[in-house]
Amino acid sequence: MQSLRAGDVVVANGFNRFHLAAAAAALEKTGHLRSFLTGAYPFLWLKQLFGCAGISHARLRKFYDRGEAIPEERIHAHFFAETVYFARFPLRRWPRCRGLAAWLDRVSFRICGWQSAASLRRTAGEARIFHFRSGFGLSAARAARDRGMLLICDHSIVHPRLADYLVENSGLPPPGALPEDVAPFWRSILEDIDAADFVLVNSEFVRNTFIRASYPADRIAVVYLGVDESFFQSIPPRPAPAGAGPGPLRLLFAGMFESRKGAELLLEAMRTDSGGQWEFAIAGTIAEEYRARVDELLERRQVAWHGALRRAELARVMAAADVLVFPSLAEGSARVIFEAMACGCAILTTPNAGSIVREGENGWLVPPGDPVAFRAALAEVCAGRSRLAEMGERNARLVREEYREADYGRKLRETYAGLLAARSLADMPAL
Repeated sequence: MQSLRAGDVVVANGFNRFHLAAAAAALEKTGHLRSFLTGAYPFLWLKQLFGCAGISHARLRKFYDRGEAIPEERIHAHFFAETVYFARFPLRRWPRCRGLAAWLDRVSFRICGWQSAASLRRTAGEARIFHFRSGFGLSAARAARDRGMLLICDHSIVHPRLADYLVENSGLPPPGALPEDVAPFWRSILEDIDAADFVLVNSEFVRNTFIRASYPADRIAVVYLGVDESFFQSIPPRPAPAGAGPGPLRLLFAGMFESRKGAELLLEAMRTDSGGQWEFAIAGTIAEEYRARVDELLERRQVAWHGALRRAELARVMAAADVLVFPSLAEGSARVIFEAMACGCAILTTPNAGSIVREGENGWLVPPGDPVAFRAALAEVCAGRSRLAEMGERNARLVREEYREADYGRKLRETYAGLLAARSLADMPAL
């Protein structure tokens, strides 16, 4: 296995705070980061400018949260590309403008690729690895290829040929061949996947969808993500488990409340009278198509909505819950499951969530999109309340010992070394 050299890796994060930002920070700690390419970034000078303009930190807190422990001279931010990306959001409100919004979405990816290519040519130096988010490589991936760099495409959800199908078909894959055609959004992502030397995914579930799509198994690497230290520091002591007293079981859903996350199934479960056995909370944004139906349920005492929460607030809510319910139809590897486990929750989810949950050890696994199985599992959770504290303690220990952000960084470096060695073997002339 080859060892990494100092400054061996260029990381391209794309827009928002993606997990590649944490990857870049982990590489910076060990001296392996050459440069970090990203969208808009909260540089110190920009914070000072906002301060002089009288713009409060609270209004910009989500943007400021993008900051990482990386020297600013290594960070190359592409503000224009992300501005184009965000310009599409108001357009989506009007049906006549949705086509233009979708076009701007794809164009923003292309612009980011062009800007990243220019940054890479200036900063790559002797770096050997270009680790980029799928959809944001494009021109930059071609520039890295021209420099002889190893191309690692980071893809964090199911294979594009399955993504929409799973959501539209209750999480079940097609019985035969996968759909050949994909929505325009996925085409640049497929372009990056096909151009890469290797694809890095964040769960065995995603790996299996790539194999189902006939992607070569020896070109797929799996590294599960880690929970960041700031989140661990935000976790408060847990209250007494519901199984220890007569109160209702505390169920929580966290994340965007949308069809891909199993919203239909959850709504059906919430409509069922719990007989006082459980109460249900939602932490996250509710998709517009579900707002009216959720509003009706909020009138019931056993259902609550916390809204979108910052990480510290989410840790507090998770620490007060007994079970995270997350019946997703299509994920990569849901971060909220790792976070809930770190907070001591048992988990009720599906195999499509791409988690590390094992049936009976960490919680319950149910088939995606199956309301009968979900209700049966929920009844089993209520009947086996005495097990929840033990499960929660096991989950918290597992994540703390094996799935911290530092563990992710270590596994990532090991994967880089292994992929460099694999490419070297492939390039050796046959004897």
